[in-house]
Amino acid sequence: MTQKDKGHRPLPVNRSKRHLFPRAQPNNNRRYPHASLYSRPTFVGAPGTVRAKCPEFTRTRGSVQAKGRYHGDVMFGILIPFCFASMASPPVDPINPDRPDVSDGAGITPKGKPIAELGYRQTQSSGVVIRQFGDSPLFRIGLTDNVELRLVPGGYTDFRIFGQSFTGWESSNVGFKWRFREAKKGQPAFALEGGTSLPTGSRFFREPALQPGLTAIVDMPIDAQNDLSVNLGYALLRDNGQQFGQTVVSASLGHQMAKSLGSFAELYTTLAPNSHGGDRLFADLGLTYLLTDNVQLDAFTGSTIDRKEHLFFFGAGVSFRF
Repeated sequence: MTQKDKGHRPLPVNRSKRHLFPRAQPNNNRRYPHASLYSRPTFVGAPGTVRAKCPEFTRTRGSVQAKGRYHGDVMFGILIPFCFASMASPPVDPINPDRPDVSDGAGITPKGKPIAELGYRQTQSSGVVIRQFGDSPLFRIGLTDNVELRLVPGGYTDFRIFGQSFTGWESSNVGFKWRFREAKKGQPAFALEGGTSLPTGSRFFREPALQPGLTAIVDMPIDAQNDLSVNLGYALLRDNGQQFGQTVVSASLGHQMAKSLGSFAELYTTLAPNSHGGDRLFADLGLTYLLTDNVQLDAFTGSTIDRKEHLFFFGAGVSFRF
């Protein structure tokens, strides 16, 4: 197995290029890119990648607040009891993050061992630069052996378009992952992710309505060093008050290069109406490094590979388990 395991109102902004950038939607963070801003699609479950080396064949891989501190304090308060509970928990397998790629794995974080995943992502195209501080930060909390709660408090974003700059917090997301079949005897693992955005972000990055999404996950072991994760997701997104559907299909190949070093290569496509970005095709790749059993680092880069306007993104992040 490999070592790895997502509503703009201000005045006068030229919005003609917003549709070029995948946006962090209902965790939909990493999975539903083309609604507008960001370079990675995502459901709650948020584009991660390389898989974790663990019995059930999980992957270690690869949107907050309207009012800053209040939102962060609430999220911190939710996590405190889980952190204390983890102190008395028995040893578990190495951490299995869902970042940094688009495809999520079927892995569930153990009860009493919450995971935090965050990073930095920069997306560029002609005249446009988007910097995401947090990269759709994700908190995963195990509820049972096969179900986890997924909280995305959102990150801080700097959106620059043709000389204008807009900054603020992305909207938050809440959702779940349910693994309904574990990998056994070479058979794939199956999981389902669901979630929705919450209208908590800064004015420029917030849509007032919920944006729900659902993703089916298949994890398939190939051999001792390689595995394949395939995702199929659909979300109901909104942009400027208009609702539309977006489908994301992704496939990520993970490879374990060494005991602590993993890599991934991924293809994914987003399918949406032409008025909201149209159909786009992306490729990305990256590395993961298991610093300890509870900490993993990652770095990634990717771009569009279709004939429409070119989009390029890169970033790095860290995942740690309490």
